[in-house]
Amino acid sequence: MNLDKLNRSITLLCPTCGNSDMESLNGPHDVTELFKCNSCGLEITKDDLVSSNQENINANIEEVKSEAAKEVKTEIEKMLRDAFKGNSFIKIK
Repeated sequence: MNLDKLNRSITLLCPTCGNSDMESLNGPHDVTELFKCNSCGLEITKDDLVSSNQENINANIEEVKSEAAKEVKTEIEKMLRDAFKGNSFIKIK
């Protein structure tokens, strides 16, 4: 089963203007990750940016879950068909 096709990259958008062009403002010793929107100039922490994009993240999670369930179902059906191939008493639908 190939689960590599289920990998996703989600673009986080600025909660103010909706732009995805963000710049990291972190130095080498900063504890909090800080980002600046190159369009509107909003400075926001990574946690707040993720929080404001949670609806988009959750939608992608649900999509991946449904695709994974379909992939697993198909794989199990294939394994069962192969396991009982040639048996006239058991039929897999």
